[in-house]
Amino acid sequence: MDIPRIFNITESAHRIHNPITPDKLAGLGAALRLEAGTQVLDLGSGSGEMLCTWARDHGIVGTGVDMSQLFTEQAKQRAEALGVADRVSFIHGDAAGHVAHEPVDVAACVGATWIGGGVAGTLALLARSLRPGGMILIGEPFWRQLPPTEAAAQGCLANAISDFLLLPQLLASFGHLGYDVVEMMLANQDGWDRYEAAKWLTMRHWLAANPDDELVPVVRAQLHNEPVRYATYTREYLGWGVFALMQQDAEKLTAKAGRQLAEAVCALLERGLTIGNAHRDYCGMGLCFAHGKYIFDEVHDGQIAPAEESSGAPPATPSRRREFADREQFVKWLAEQSDESLHPWSHANQPLTLARLAQVVAQCSKPPRRWDGVTKG
Repeated sequence: MDIPRIFNITESAHRIHNPITPDKLAGLGAALRLEAGTQVLDLGSGSGEMLCTWARDHGIVGTGVDMSQLFTEQAKQRAEALGVADRVSFIHGDAAGHVAHEPVDVAACVGATWIGGGVAGTLALLARSLRPGGMILIGEPFWRQLPPTEAAAQGCLANAISDFLLLPQLLASFGHLGYDVVEMMLANQDGWDRYEAAKWLTMRHWLAANPDDELVPVVRAQLHNEPVRYATYTREYLGWGVFALMQQDAEKLTAKAGRQLAEAVCALLERGLTIGNAHRDYCGMGLCFAHGKYIFDEVHDGQIAPAEESSGAPPATPSRRREFADREQFVKWLAEQSDESLHPWSHANQPLTLARLAQVVAQCSKPPRRWDGVTKG
C-alpha cells in the first residue's frame, strides 16, 4: 500500500506537504489554544510535522495515519528527533474509513479530503472519531480568483472550475453542512512557492542520483514543465487554507421547516421558479414544479433533470429525487424537512437549508422569474 511513486519522489524532502509554512503551522496551533494532553487524530498525516511540532510546543498527544510508507517513516524519525515519540504515533495505512478507538478532541484531515470523497464525506468520517464539542480541521483549496477558462483551471491541476469554490462560498458551505467556522489559517503565495518550488531541486537531485530509473522521463518532463505551469496558473488562481470547525447545535440541524414556509415555497414554485444554484455541472439540490409535479432533486447546469435523466450523481449513489403530484402531500413533506434531512449525499457542497428557503421567499419579487441567488445568503 502506497501513494503514487512520483509524489514520494517530488516531496521526499518536504516536512509539510501543503502550502502552509512552518510559521503558519505554529500560528495555527497557537490560535487553536491547544492544551497539554489534547488528543489529536490526523488522517493523511504526511511526514508528521503538525503532530510532532504541536506535541513539542503544546503537549498534545496524537496519532497520524498515512498511505505513504516513506512519509510515515519520516514522521516517526521526526518524532524521535523532537523528543515526542512517546506522545505521537504514526500508522502506515489507508486513512479512508479510519476511526479512532476512543473519541478525540481534534480530528484533522489537512489536504487529503479525497479520503472521504470530498469535504462533506471527510467531515462525516472525522466526526465519527470526535468527542462531543470537539474540533475538526480541514485543509482545502479554494479559488483566489475564478480562472477565466476551463483550460486555466486545468492548469491548476483541477478537472474543472467547479472543482473548487471561492473562499466566501467555501466558508458558507461549512455552515450549510452543519459546522461553525471557528478559526482559519490561509496559505499565501510565499507558502505556495515553498511547497512547489522545493520540489524542483528535489527532482534535479533525484535525476542525478537515479539516471537509469524507469521514471526518469516522467520526472524530467515534470521538472521542465512545472515552474512555468505553477507560475502561470496555481500561483495566480489557487488558494489553500486550514479551517477549524465545530458542529452547530443539533436543535438547529433538526428544526423543521413548518407549514408556513412550506406553503410559501410551494407558491413560488407554482409561479415558475426553480430554487437552486445555477452554474456549470453539479449545482447541489433544488426544488421545482414541472409537468404537474413538485420535485426535489439534484441540479445540473442550473436545471433539475427529468426523472429519466436524473443520474443520482455521484455514480453508485442512490437518487435523492422526490416527486409529488399532490400539492398537499408536497407541503406536508416539506413542512417536515430540516437542514439535516435536506442534506444531499456526501459529495455535495451546496445543499438547500431552511435559511436559504426563507431567504428566497423574502427576496423574490412578485413577477414570475427565476432567482438563482440561493447561495448568496
